[in-house]
Amino acid sequence: MNAHRNLLDVEELAATMCGRLVRYREDPNSILLSLLNSGLGLASILSGLLHVPRHVFIAEKLNAPCKCPCSIGALTETNFIYMDNQVIARQQWPYRELRAYIERELQNQRAEIARQKQIHRAGFGLPEFGRRNVLFVNDGTADSTELIASIESFRRLGAARIVLAVPDTIRVTRNIEDRVDDWVA
Repeated sequence: MNAHRNLLDVEELAATMCGRLVRYREDPNSILLSLLNSGLGLASILSGLLHVPRHVFIAEKLNAPCKCPCSIGALTETNFIYMDNQVIARQQWPYRELRAYIERELQNQRAEIARQKQIHRAGFGLPEFGRRNVLFVNDGTADSTELIASIESFRRLGAARIVLAVPDTIRVTRNIEDRVDDWVA
């Protein structure tokens, strides 16, 4: 019963978000993206409601060397690296050791991204971003560094407009809000 309730919750959330994204319905210049580990189900439902193609984008957070759940940055499948300098500044490691740790973490995440691309893309690349509206769906589970790295990747890929779509229970921080053209909750 709980799994059924969760599906209904996601469907209700998608319907609400669809109402807020209705201007992009059946827009041939729009694509809907979600991260592989955040919002995939929500994005799939939204894609069907909006009649906009859905794609998966791969981003992996770079774990901090401390024993906390924070991340020092993120790496995307386009090899864009975002580093959170505030978190890095709080690390109590000598510079050389921290730099070596970051390089190892980047290598590990590059390998993971390659593995994920092999599984989920099966020879298909990313869609064309040039002059398109990117509807970036997040269910609230993605790390902020993954969101920022993804948004900056979309910009570099030539997205005309980036719209972040999140549930209304999620607070979008100024650091993320300033990077998108619009956000809907």
